[in-house]
Amino acid sequence: MKVLAVAISALVLPAVAAADTASGWAGIPEAEVRLIAGAGAPDGQPWLALEFAMAPGWKVYWRNPGDAGLPPVPDWSASTGVSIGEIAWPRPERIVSYGMETFVYHDHVVLPVRAERPAGDGPATVRLALTYGACEEVCVPVDATLELPLPAGPLTANRHGADIAAAMKSVPTAAPGILADAPRLGPDGSVTFTLAPARPVSDPEAIVEGPAEAVFSRPACVADGARLACVTRMSSRLPRESLVGRPMTITLYGRDGAAETTTRLSQ
Repeated sequence: MKVLAVAISALVLPAVAAADTASGWAGIPEAEVRLIAGAGAPDGQPWLALEFAMAPGWKVYWRNPGDAGLPPVPDWSASTGVSIGEIAWPRPERIVSYGMETFVYHDHVVLPVRAERPAGDGPATVRLALTYGACEEVCVPVDATLELPLPAGPLTANRHGADIAAAMKSVPTAAPGILADAPRLGPDGSVTFTLAPARPVSDPEAIVEGPAEAVFSRPACVADGARLACVTRMSSRLPRESLVGRPMTITLYGRDGAAETTTRLSQ
């Protein structure tokens, strides 16, 4: 009876509500993507998101794909009446295949994007030209064009807003104070750093992103009181010393949250 009630309620919702909060699907059947919109920002501005639905065994990539892959690359420039921010990236899955480590999403993922209507609550149109990599055994570059009109006035609460809010729970928060010791490059290519999270982290896992010319192995982190002493290895096609002073991002994930900070590699 509960399923029947949900189905009936979906039938009686106005058709315009669905049109105002989700675009059509685009991409390839094995890895489709659409735009969704929902309420939820404290200042009344809308949240947008890229929603991917993937067939079993298929995947799309995190902002840093790792050793291989193509992350989603958006072009919002054709949008009108709305300013689009950066994609917020929920926690990816780390996989190792054929000796290569990559960061991916399987099955279904919602990637939130902050939006703002500078002129107030007037109508707007979100237009997106998106390139992304979709992979099973073989990777396919995909181009998708999406359009989502936003009605005048604030968006009402809907299931898309709830999905975006759920995705935001695993998006790292900026935490400059989380880094106790700056990453230091050793003569053997190891990089050591110490994290000092504000509270204990359950099942900690760190991801290190550095210069585009460098690849970092999975950090091994050992609890030292309230701190985490971590070590990773860096490989690069350039001399390691040439990367000293370059920006790095360290992200710490746990069962109960995520935080990240940007720093520079020292020697």
